[in-house]
Amino acid sequence: MSTRPPTIILADLHLSRGTPHEVGRDLARMLERHPGARVIVAGDLFDLATDTPAQSRQEAVGDVLGAHPEIRAALGSHLDGGGQLWLAPGNHDPDLGSEPLVRALLDAIGPSREARSRVRRTPWFFRVGGLHVEHGHVYEPDNAPEHP
Repeated sequence: MSTRPPTIILADLHLSRGTPHEVGRDLARMLERHPGARVIVAGDLFDLATDTPAQSRQEAVGDVLGAHPEIRAALGSHLDGGGQLWLAPGNHDPDLGSEPLVRALLDAIGPSREARSRVRRTPWFFRVGGLHVEHGHVYEPDNAPEHP
């Protein structure tokens, strides 16, 4: 009988240059305790509204991760150790599902080429079997918004 690594769903970390370093320490500890896990970020990994007034969102991601070396190292190690990272955007990081922002994230955490293939992105939500994961900031009165 094989055991499948867990799926961990995170949301609303709102990482910025000013995020307390305890958040990074706790995130790093969680990733270390769950090697190989599929980590799904359901929006607002970053608080880009805080860190982007005078710069691009891609630069802000690099700056935020530069201010939190423990997060940068933990994410890179997680991917290099066989873990997965799935990214869905939130209202504070609406570009998180875009290729340029994911590239900026990967450049900042520096995983191997093979590890980069374990990162998935979506412009809105993930659905795996009976599991549906989204940030939930998209609202439409009849609950039927068009997919981006």
